[in-house]
Amino acid sequence: MKKLISLLIIVMAFAVTGHAVTHETLLGVPIDGTLSQFAGKLSSKGVRTVSRETGVYTLNGSYSGFSGCEFYAFSNEQTGQTYKVDIYLPKRTSWRGLKDDYNKMVRQFRDNPRFRFDEEKSEFESPYREGDGDEIAAVKADKCNYFTDFISGDGMVRISISKFMQVKIAYYDFANFPSDDNTSTTGNDSYTGDTNTSGAMKFMGIPMRGNINSFAQRLVNEKGCRIVDNDEHVVSLRGTFTGKESEFYVFGTPSSNQVWKVTVYLPKLSTWSSIKNEYLKYKKEFDNKYDLRSSYDFFSEGYSEGVEGVEADECHYSAFYNAPGGTIMLKISKYMQVQMSYEDASQLEIRNRENGSSSIGNDI
Repeated sequence: MKKLISLLIIVMAFAVTGHAVTHETLLGVPIDGTLSQFAGKLSSKGVRTVSRETGVYTLNGSYSGFSGCEFYAFSNEQTGQTYKVDIYLPKRTSWRGLKDDYNKMVRQFRDNPRFRFDEEKSEFESPYREGDGDEIAAVKADKCNYFTDFISGDGMVRISISKFMQVKIAYYDFANFPSDDNTSTTGNDSYTGDTNTSGAMKFMGIPMRGNINSFAQRLVNEKGCRIVDNDEHVVSLRGTFTGKESEFYVFGTPSSNQVWKVTVYLPKLSTWSSIKNEYLKYKKEFDNKYDLRSSYDFFSEGYSEGVEGVEADECHYSAFYNAPGGTIMLKISKYMQVQMSYEDASQLEIRNRENGSSSIGNDI
């Protein structure tokens, strides 16, 4: 949302000049206070709390004539104040039903004098197009780009079609909006999410803090990922990373299950030249952004450059970086995939204390 930060600056300017701070509202309830306080006020509107995790509450209730809606309320890590609420309408099984829900919500906000229309986009990414009969496949592949933005004096609302066959309504409160939030209009994150001002390493703009299930849920709610499996100390997901459909693994510490590492695997490639070129492309990007600690580019004795050596795990193309809040490893994995691992320094210490060891362990 390219205009959100500039609008936030305007709100802050009003606060500095002495104007009273007001907040965006949802169902008549100001988006303010702690998550517990905000959820308590929503309960008077029939919205009940389902689960509580660090930084995010899950709720369920009715919205704009739709029952059984999912609500996700998020708090500003810096202040502890609620700043964002995502609402998912019930799932649809047809493109027509989904689009009708979307158009209904857009009309309601267009007719609401409290909001000003700001921007709209309605298109499918190639090879899909509306009317080809594959609209549902396009939605589930995250190739349906439908969204409409509305601005009020206190915040912003974005209505969109999600890859989960649900219409999503996202409310943002400007007064409580994090100064370092990296929400993007496309939902495809590149390397901007690792800038850190609070001590925690960030992955795709989300601080690597809290329980792995809470962190994984934020990847689902905020980045459109989907959970594939959930073991005792690792949650696996799939989602978009730097524009590519990728695998994610969120690792938890042995006792408290706090997130300490996230590993990403880009799509599998079939030739040595293609994976080498992709690795070098990312290495160039990382070299320009982070402090390179060490790097290697060789094969073990007896192997030459090629797929055979990679799949035998004898390809040692890797680079290690110091980044804000922790370290990043980039490598060519034996699965013919470029791999990136993000480790938070303070969470790694917790992991080592709980494990009774200073070793880092092996990646998946």
